[in-house]
Amino acid sequence: MTTAVDKLTGLLDANDRYDIPPSELLAVQIEAAAERLATCRGTVQFLKHRIQSVRVDRIGAREDLVPLLFAHTAYKSYPESWLSHGRWDLLAKWLDTVSVYRVEDIDSRNVGGIDEWIERLATKGHYVCCSSGTTGKVSMINSAIADRAIVRRTMIASFEWATGIAAKQDRKLFICYPPTNNFRFLDSWNALLSAFGSGTEFRLPASPLTVGRVRAMVSLRKSIAEGTGRPSEIAAYEELAAERQREMDDAVSALTDALIASRDRKLLITGMYVCAHVPGCGGRAGEGLRALGFSSR
Repeated sequence: MTTAVDKLTGLLDANDRYDIPPSELLAVQIEAAAERLATCRGTVQFLKHRIQSVRVDRIGAREDLVPLLFAHTAYKSYPESWLSHGRWDLLAKWLDTVSVYRVEDIDSRNVGGIDEWIERLATKGHYVCCSSGTTGKVSMINSAIADRAIVRRTMIASFEWATGIAAKQDRKLFICYPPTNNFRFLDSWNALLSAFGSGTEFRLPASPLTVGRVRAMVSLRKSIAEGTGRPSEIAAYEELAAERQREMDDAVSALTDALIASRDRKLLITGMYVCAHVPGCGGRAGEGLRALGFSSR
C-alpha cells in the first residue's frame, strides 16, 4: 500500500514537481504528517513531551501540525557542560530523545573530542549534522543513510530547476569551501559532482573546517570578549587567526590560478565562500583576476 509519505517523496522524480500548486498538495502533506506522528510518537521522547505540552495528539489539519513542530533550540537542548566536559555517554542519550533512529551502543570511551564522537556515531549509521555553534551552542540533527540519499536527490532536482542548467556531467566544479565533516555539505557537493561534474574538480586547499575546530575558535573568542581569557589563550588565538589568514590568502591565489587555467571550460562554482572569493561577487579572487587583466566578460 502506497503511503502519503511515499507519494510526496515520489514527487522528487516527477517532471512537474515544482508546478503543483501548494493547495493541491496540502491534503497529502497533512496525511503524511499524521503518518509520521503515528510512527514516531512512541519512540521520539521529545515529541512525546511536545504532545503532552500542547495537548495535540492527532494531525487532521495544518493548525494541528504547527504546535507540534520543534523549535530550533530543541536540537541544542543538552547541558553545555556535557559537551565541554566530554560526557559523550550522556550526549548520546540526549541525542536519542530528538532522533527518529535509536542512538544505542555507542562506544563513548576515550573520545578525543566532538569530531571523533561524530565519527563514532557515523560507524553506527548516525550521520549527525552540526551547526557552527557561533551563537554559543552546537545544534545537532541526526540522519540516516536514507536521509542522505534524499538530500542528494533534492540537490540535483532543485539545482536544475533553479538554474536551468541540465545535469549533463559537462562542467568543472569549483567547491569554494574548506574540507568539512558536515554530512549535508558533503552530500550536496557529491550530488553536484555526480550530476554536473565532468570528472575534474577544484577544492579549496585549506585545513579542514570541522565542528571541533570551529567550536574551539568560538570558545576562545568568547573567553577573550568576557575578559576571562588567559594571556596564553589570547596569544594562541592571535597566532591561529594569523595562520588561518595566511592559509586563506594562499587558497584564494590557488583559486584564482585554477579559474584562469579553466577559463575555456564550462564551470560550476559552489560553496559558502563563493561571494567572498569569486568574480561577479566582488570577491578577492575576482580582484586578482582583474589585476591580471581578465574581466568577467
